[in-house]
Amino acid sequence: MKQSEQQKEPVAPETEQPDIRPEEPAATAPQPDETQVLQEAIKAKEEENRLLTDKYLRLMAEYDNFRKRSQKEKDAIYADSIVQVIREWLPVIDNLDRAEWVSDQYDSAEARQISEGIVLIRKQAHEVLDKLEVEPIDCCGQAFDPNLHDAVMHVEDESVGASTVVEELRKGYRRADRVIRHSVVKVAN
Repeated sequence: MKQSEQQKEPVAPETEQPDIRPEEPAATAPQPDETQVLQEAIKAKEEENRLLTDKYLRLMAEYDNFRKRSQKEKDAIYADSIVQVIREWLPVIDNLDRAEWVSDQYDSAEARQISEGIVLIRKQAHEVLDKLEVEPIDCCGQAFDPNLHDAVMHVEDESVGASTVVEELRKGYRRADRVIRHSVVKVAN
């Protein structure tokens, strides 16, 4: 049994020897040729960085201009659409004004009720115009302005100055500085 006991005895593992390598020599200072190559590489990277930065700044400026131009176009389209819709509704508003004037000519109770209804509808229509920043052009007693007024009649009237609007035949409207419809007027010479 001695032999089997010997076989069963644990065998000592081999001890690992540390990996012994000779120390690497310390990094040596770059040679003059290597320094020059590195400086040229740094200059090239700096130039590339400058070009990319310039390209980025130009792109940002171009995008900012595009954004501003798009906003102006959007605002212009909105203003144009308001003007187009109001231009189509002005005859309806004119008819409401005429209906109110005509209904005031009658004294019956039914006519007064109709007149009150017309006044409320007309008031509501003018509130919508106010919300859309559309205002009537004030012209009576003002100097004639061809940018705002359409003169269809001339009268001789010494009590008012020359080229003064004496009567408004059809109301004109504008939104900000844009005329939607010119006022049709009678002018004194």
